[in-house]
Amino acid sequence: MRFANPAGLWLAALAVPVVLLYVLRPRRPPVEVSSTYLWEELSDPVSVASPWQRLRPSLLLALQLLAVLLLAAAAAQPVRATAAPLARHTVFIVDASGSMAAADGRPDRLGAAVARARDLRDQLPAGGVASVVVASPQPRVVLSSSPDRRAFDEAVGAIRTTAGAADFATAFSLAESLETPATPVGFLLLSDGGLTNAEQALIPPGTRYVRIGSQSTNRAISRLTVEPRGSGLHARVSLRNTGGPAATQQLRIDVDGVTAHRERVTLEPGAALEREVGIPAGDRIEAFLEGEDLLAADNRAVAVASARRPLRALWAGPDDLYLDRLLAVLPELVVERAPEGRPAPGYDLAIYAGV
Repeated sequence: MRFANPAGLWLAALAVPVVLLYVLRPRRPPVEVSSTYLWEELSDPVSVASPWQRLRPSLLLALQLLAVLLLAAAAAQPVRATAAPLARHTVFIVDASGSMAAADGRPDRLGAAVARARDLRDQLPAGGVASVVVASPQPRVVLSSSPDRRAFDEAVGAIRTTAGAADFATAFSLAESLETPATPVGFLLLSDGGLTNAEQALIPPGTRYVRIGSQSTNRAISRLTVEPRGSGLHARVSLRNTGGPAATQQLRIDVDGVTAHRERVTLEPGAALEREVGIPAGDRIEAFLEGEDLLAADNRAVAVASARRPLRALWAGPDDLYLDRLLAVLPELVVERAPEGRPAPGYDLAIYAGV
């Protein structure tokens, strides 16, 4: 059991003033005397009240404390989470973003999600159908309202992780478009999380969430930029510890397949780090963050340092002022007019104006 509104438990603090009322209540013990005649000449009254009293159990106190506790519990809204049965038409939304390639699954998180989806498919009621939506940078429907178990296994088995983040907004929209008027529909999301607040607000009502993955240890190369400097290149590498404890790993930079720089870097939890390195001139620059973590896909980055070569374009047709101005903004494009007869080979682009 858990509480939907844990802040409501603060109302239980009302028990403190209730107890104080019983402890601080003045108490004047009755005393029998033979006569008050001798006290009449006293001008100032004498108080025999005791300001602090020993807390004595009473039924009224117990009922008042019980009322306070029930009020706090009601405000905290206790709920009990139970696995809801699958609907006759269940739409499985499988996260295929880059983080699903993390290695805390069998063989990775996506593999664990596929295995879990197949197990849950067995819980469909008799005559039930299943649909599958892949949440990726370009979400798609890979199975629609199918009662065939084999087709379901093939559909989820063909899902592959992608390099980018999932477009959950489009995936949820696709899932809701598969609703069948005559059959009750339910939604089941298999993901490792990471949804933004805006994406969480778009989750179809009643969606059952199955969390995949239990660890968050990961370091990554978040950016690699290269610019000419002198006779060589200047590389800037951005690193980030996206989860887990501090770690010391090795940063390696290759130029055209040859290692040009190595250094050890320490990444504190949640910290970002930048390294600027002078390297020899080359065309293909690769940065590697060597060492074990959950996600190997973000431990490598590639940049191209060579300038683009000039492009030759063949112009065929009459003059066109607008096309001339459009092509003039491309400094690396050289436009040549078509000669008489057959043009020579070697052009990158042919432009036919008015043909």
